Amino acid sequence: MMMSLTLQGSADEEKKTMDKSSVSPVVKSVRCGNCKELGHPRTHSGCPYYYRQSEVERRQAKASENLKRRVERAKENEDALELLTRSEQILKDRKQTMLAQIRAEAEKVEEEFNDQIRQLNQVVKRREKRKKKTT
Repeated sequence: MMMSLTLQGSADEEKKTMDKSSVSPVVKSVRCGNCKELGHPRTHSGCPYYYRQSEVERRQAKASENLKRRVERAKENEDALELLTRSEQILKDRKQTMLAQIRAEAEKVEEEFNDQIRQLNQVVKRREKRKKKTT
């Protein structure tokens, strides 16, 4: 008993037939969830039950659920992006604050260093004056 499958061709819409024996073993072992026949899944448009109202509604519901999940994921991605953007701004602000603090501290250390240099120069001048007086 040889059954043949009709397949849609490429762009020229040529119909081709092939033996069921030439179908891969994986496809042979697939059982349809609608008609319970071997050789095709429930989503195969060649299934006799494919266009039944209940199956069409099932596919539409599944497509609707998939769309809903994609919309939810897109919303989650937008929320994550917004959170990342806010976090980035907070980090930039902290960086600016820290840089300002570092600059202020560096200026303070520089002033202290310059004061110590002035004091040392004054000590050196006093010692040179003393040497001149003693000689």
